[in-house]
Amino acid sequence: MTVPHRDDAAATAAAGWYARLRADDVDEADRAGFHAWHDGDPAHARSWATIGRVGDGLDALRGDDRLAAMIATAKGDRAAGSTRRFPMSGRGLAPKLAMAAALLLTLGITGGVIAGRTVPPMRQAIVATAIGQVRQVRLPDGSVMTVDAQSVAIVDAPEAERRVRIDRGRAMFAVAKDAAHPFVVTAGTASVRALGTHFSVEVEPGRLTVALVEGSVRVDLPGRSRQLAPGDVLTLTDGAITVRAGAAAIGTEWRTGTLTFDSLPLAEVAARLNHYSAQRIVIADPALARRPFSGVLDTDGGSDALVAALAAYRTARVTERTPDHITLAPF
Repeated sequence: MTVPHRDDAAATAAAGWYARLRADDVDEADRAGFHAWHDGDPAHARSWATIGRVGDGLDALRGDDRLAAMIATAKGDRAAGSTRRFPMSGRGLAPKLAMAAALLLTLGITGGVIAGRTVPPMRQAIVATAIGQVRQVRLPDGSVMTVDAQSVAIVDAPEAERRVRIDRGRAMFAVAKDAAHPFVVTAGTASVRALGTHFSVEVEPGRLTVALVEGSVRVDLPGRSRQLAPGDVLTLTDGAITVRAGAAAIGTEWRTGTLTFDSLPLAEVAARLNHYSAQRIVIADPALARRPFSGVLDTDGGSDALVAALAAYRTARVTERTPDHITLAPF
């Protein structure tokens, strides 16, 4: 398959961000710039997802003669001031090798620089997922992190504590037991501290949700803390805390492609489903957007799953359908 030309440029940019976000001197301005780049074009999100897969397999690629040749060519182009792009699929080499060459070059393995600065040793790893992508990552300590679609997590190199920050979306953690090194997940001003447990953390505008499947966690907030028992789901909304017992199974079922809604406004249901489909659901009517919805939907069905449910109960109809969006209105 021939890779579109703009994806070629996005691949090289993704490699640069991969290195920048793992540098010791990365700051909030860098992260804000990354988010703006990642969300600004679907090609950027695709390239970032590919960078993660390439990064995971770099060790296997280091001895590839074609990759070595690409790096040597790129280094020569850099010295000569050339802006020639790496050859992509259909024009010489596979896109994975091109991405790896860009990544290795930018990381400084071959002496690369970013924005005039030599890349310092890496202290963080960033995992950002695209629409419909759920990614599982094994962390350096042996813990497993499952990142939901359209989410961003920052993983620090393990030291006295093992730390992960959720910038956007949600992630599920299966924490490796290590009593000497607490596992801490931060989200805004909140932190979730755990030892050998399974739990998820979700960040939305104005809301934090922590669901504990097994084990024990403590949620620390400015001036207060809450200890959760297995099955508990803690929600922090505009400073108010609620805890629901026995709801964690529903709160973490997104890992298996299922979403359960209990009297949630249709606008929020649509927003959640939009994480899994490039064809976004648009609800322009305010009354319809506020109407509560209850049901179980399959994320693989995307927007069509909700449309079919609403049509079956004559709640809403489709007024416009394009490859990018579906507009709903009341019957």
